[in-house]
Amino acid sequence: GKASVTFGIAQLQHHNGCTHTAFEIATLLQRKKKTVCIVLSDMETYRNLAAFHKLAPERIEQGLQVHGIDICPIECMDKAKEQHDCTICDFSFLREHQREAYGSMDVKLMLCSAAEWDIATTIKYINYPNVPYIRDIAYCFPRVSRAKFIGYSKQLIKSGCVAYRLHCSEDWLTPCAENLAVYEHLLRGFLDAAPKKEKRGLLRLK
Repeated sequence: GKASVTFGIAQLQHHNGCTHTAFEIATLLQRKKKTVCIVLSDMETYRNLAAFHKLAPERIEQGLQVHGIDICPIECMDKAKEQHDCTICDFSFLREHQREAYGSMDVKLMLCSAAEWDIATTIKYINYPNVPYIRDIAYCFPRVSRAKFIGYSKQLIKSGCVAYRLHCSEDWLTPCAENLAVYEHLLRGFLDAAPKKEKRGLLRLK
């Protein structure tokens, strides 16, 4: 099948909104007429989602659909990639055994807590020498004041990393304008790449 563009979303602290962000990005991709699948690494989240939408547990092993977006457990990742233009992997809390898979994603987002008791985890991660793709990650801070964000952003820039501020969308089906602008910026190189290449080829044939 065609090569799927892969998006990895992870966090170093719990409850920063990985799944919400995955759904927001899926919404944006859907608006751009892309077929999209969200892959959930956390089975409890997956089962809770199915229960909320009143889907029987035995029917969801191969995946489920919410508002036209396909969702499947991480075991089905390869199948998802084959069948969709875009695959969003929600790694949630990034565990040691997932680091390689996260590193292989085309676009990597790291959701970071802005709380003063959490920020050290992020700074330590950024300065950890064994992660080769550390500067390819977009570090996104939800629920943060502008002043705090500017301070953290300066620290990240010193390490050669880029930070983004996310705002609160009340419903993932209608992501707020600020978040859409961030996602558009992060996806820009991947969403336009394929069709342009084809056009160039056609021009050459003439």
